[in-house]
Amino acid sequence: MNRVEFIFKLIDVFGDGYQNPKKVKGVEHVNDVAYGPDETGNKCDFLFKGDTKGQPLLINIHGGGFVMGDKYHRRYICSRFAERGWFVMNVNYRFCPKHQVTAQYEDIWSILQYIPQIAEKYGVDTSKIVLTGDSSGAYMSSYALALLSNPSLRERLGFPDLDVKISGFLGFCGPYDVTEMLTMKIPFGFVRVMAESVTGMKLKKTADVKNYENFDILSVTQYVNDAWPPTCLIYSKKDIFTKGQGELMFKTMTDLGIPVTQYISQHIQDNHCYHFNFWAKACKEALTLSYGYLDAAKEGKLLEFIEESEKARQAKLNAKGKKKAQAAVAPAVAADDATKKED
Repeated sequence: MNRVEFIFKLIDVFGDGYQNPKKVKGVEHVNDVAYGPDETGNKCDFLFKGDTKGQPLLINIHGGGFVMGDKYHRRYICSRFAERGWFVMNVNYRFCPKHQVTAQYEDIWSILQYIPQIAEKYGVDTSKIVLTGDSSGAYMSSYALALLSNPSLRERLGFPDLDVKISGFLGFCGPYDVTEMLTMKIPFGFVRVMAESVTGMKLKKTADVKNYENFDILSVTQYVNDAWPPTCLIYSKKDIFTKGQGELMFKTMTDLGIPVTQYISQHIQDNHCYHFNFWAKACKEALTLSYGYLDAAKEGKLLEFIEESEKARQAKLNAKGKKKAQAAVAPAVAADDATKKED
């Protein structure tokens, strides 16, 4: 077990309790359903409440630095999604370094190929499919969109065409430009070990990761185009793992005219995947936006929701800017008043 695996294993072990504080009543679980050819890695859980006929489909991919994690650790938040009327497919996948990241792309494609079987058995509404995930899971969810919207990428990887349309993407703290993340400077050789895990290469220095044969297709942001669905991004301004990645994806989508809204935590304590800190204000606000986004997706009103959400966010930013400007002017006004009194 390398140091990256060790760190994310610790997060799983010690984080499970607070990430899964209680069982959500009324939500049914069907566990360990095989969705692909790998007998151990290609398993998923279904979570739903009530009659599944006509329910929209939400596909959740857990994070874990590409090397660790388990669908089990996302049972609470997926139950909360199911509680809101979504049929949730909560998936596992193969890990690096045993497999290269391209094996995870294969698993993504297997997940999408399995959708018709879910529809046949449970009667879900395949006209309303949202992809979601946290950290590396957000990356893989977005990579699914890259694959679906870029025929040349599918051809490069040898994937067949697929008649699946995704109606939304909800990303939590994703590293959307992995090529940039794998050249970041993080203490203890963390990035170099992660780069070795993702690529299967032994690197003398981190920069050598650019010699990886598939390095040129790692970044998702290069594949964003106008076929991408309305999106909601949740991220942290001071993220220790994926700093700047949410901003990059938001700008990329905005520049292309893709409807997108966002929630950004501003404080260091609200860090990577803070949406699991269910007691914290930033988590509550981020999840309020996320749940609103999913409710709108279920009703087919994402465009209206995003427009209103962005108006509200801009109004809040303008109000903060005005308040800061007033605070900056106040000392000068006070000094001027003092001078007049002296005169």
